[in-house]
Amino acid sequence: MRHLFISGAFILISILLTHCSQKAEESIPDVSDETVAFQLFRADQELLKDEVTESLKTWKDDHPVFTEIYLKRILGFDEVSDEEIPALLEEMAQDSGIQHIIHLVDSVYGDFGSLEAGFRQAFQFAKFYFPEKETPDLYTFISEYTIANFLFADNHGKDALGIGLDFYLFPEVDYKALDPSNPIFSDYLSRTFTKAHLVRKSMESWIDDWVGSVPAQGQLLDYMIHNGKKLYILHKLLPYEQDSILHEYTGEQMSWCNKNELEIWSYFIDQKLLYSNDLRQFNKYVFPSPTSAGMPEIAPGRTGNFIGYRVVQAYMHHHPEMSLQQLITETDSRKILNESKYKPERQ
Repeated sequence: MRHLFISGAFILISILLTHCSQKAEESIPDVSDETVAFQLFRADQELLKDEVTESLKTWKDDHPVFTEIYLKRILGFDEVSDEEIPALLEEMAQDSGIQHIIHLVDSVYGDFGSLEAGFRQAFQFAKFYFPEKETPDLYTFISEYTIANFLFADNHGKDALGIGLDFYLFPEVDYKALDPSNPIFSDYLSRTFTKAHLVRKSMESWIDDWVGSVPAQGQLLDYMIHNGKKLYILHKLLPYEQDSILHEYTGEQMSWCNKNELEIWSYFIDQKLLYSNDLRQFNKYVFPSPTSAGMPEIAPGRTGNFIGYRVVQAYMHHHPEMSLQQLITETDSRKILNESKYKPERQ
């Protein structure tokens, strides 16, 4: 069967009207009265500045779990004695390269107010949909481009989100130039290492812990639905976020996916990919990739996740009584597909 992937000029008005109508179907709850309690701890401003030794002692006393993770696993001081660490951290803080990172982080994130407000709103939506979950604290740090986000349990057993601010400095930092051989710094990934993506990526690291993982020997459909669930939950917690940020596409790529949804779905069906468990056949459709194999060059990677999101969206539309927690616990991908009555239309 011939696949009619539409390329070239798009009928922008049609796309916007279609997108707006889809958005209008979903009501956004008022969460302004939801009470959330979290704290922001700025390790980037305290551990690598003046009085490093004294700051380190304070952090070890007040935040022992984070400090242990930060020193041993992120900065790589795992084979260094506790007595040697203060001097090494002091030396690191004086390094010209680290000083440059500190300067960039300060210039972009010296005022964290707007981001803190963004997290607060996302946490309020999380409290509305998942009232049993405790709101995590936030820890910001500098990792010398080692890690962007991680989830951990603090010394009180409470969830906490670690955020490596030096991983969110594009375009001030040319990540690809740091290590051209590192696929993490590829252009299609590093263009999302921005302030605009920080809350979305951080929330995803929290959501990952709820949704779990795809079973061994999972089929393409399993990955699509699994990742579609995460995107759907992200959309619910960040309902005012742009779809291009949600899916981590460029605006042009997002428009192409919206315009060619039927063609993408038809391609997966015609190529008999949905029930394939050969990861080599479909990894570019569900994992980060610059393109989707077999589709036009403009097609981004992870088009399977985009379809998975649309299937989950349709499934929840037909099951308005279902909570997000119930969605997470429903692991039968075929059931979700069948009961979604998913049927994309040609745009």
